[in-house]
Amino acid sequence: LWTFEKEKAHAELAEPILKEFAQLKQKNVNVCVGDAREMLPLYSKEGPFDFVFIDGNKAAYVDYLNWAEQATTAG
Repeated sequence: LWTFEKEKAHAELAEPILKEFAQLKQKNVNVCVGDAREMLPLYSKEGPFDFVFIDGNKAAYVDYLNWAEQATTAG
């Protein structure tokens, strides 16, 4: 599970909740802090990904979708 949080405070809140709720080992939850539009290309090498859920800056949705098309197993 990968999530990108622009604000550090949001990441600090999300990380323990995701780890506990999903009951995943720490290595399976990756909370990244920064602007997703800038960071996603850096994480492409972690893929291919099976699924991408986009919920963020509405103005950047096309950029997120273009990245997702290339980063998924179907891409």
